[in-house]
Amino acid sequence: MTNWGKCNAGRKCSGMRKNILWLFAIILVCCTLVFISCRPHKDILPTVQRIQERGELLVGTTGDYRPLTFREADSTYWGFEIDMAEEMARRLGVGLRFVPTSWPTLTDDVLAAPQAFDLAASGITITEERLAMMAMSEGYLENGKTILCRVEDSAGFRSLEDIDRPEVRVMVNPGGQNEKSYKLHDVQLL
Repeated sequence: MTNWGKCNAGRKCSGMRKNILWLFAIILVCCTLVFISCRPHKDILPTVQRIQERGELLVGTTGDYRPLTFREADSTYWGFEIDMAEEMARRLGVGLRFVPTSWPTLTDDVLAAPQAFDLAASGITITEERLAMMAMSEGYLENGKTILCRVEDSAGFRSLEDIDRPEVRVMVNPGGQNEKSYKLHDVQLL
């Protein structure tokens, strides 16, 4: 397995991790097939058949969202969703190719005709806007946003109001849900 598979000071996680991976792979394959089959193309081959005839599963990813997907400087990918894509390709009996995408272009890339990739995997947030345009799997991971700052400054950053000041600079991922999630008015976005 890949880098994300280690936990607790370098010890391997329990067999539960393997069960979660299998369950997620099955859910991801099913949801992907639903997602792709909802495309409005006439005379489209069933998704699995089309992928198998091509001999390759195309997975769009930003490669910038550890531990779900990450692209190293040497262009290798790793992460939870990368492992799932590898397992899906193995089960389909095809090769795997990662197709770079970005948060600002993700929706357009998903809806492109011809399709840029068969599915997208990047820890994508389920939103009403996205659901209106594309099918998405059920969420499998729930997390929140956190403030990351120097320890000596931490007492001053406990809420969004503490951040939303002209002297504060905040780094966001352009085009991603993080950029759209909060209505910060006075802060300097990087």
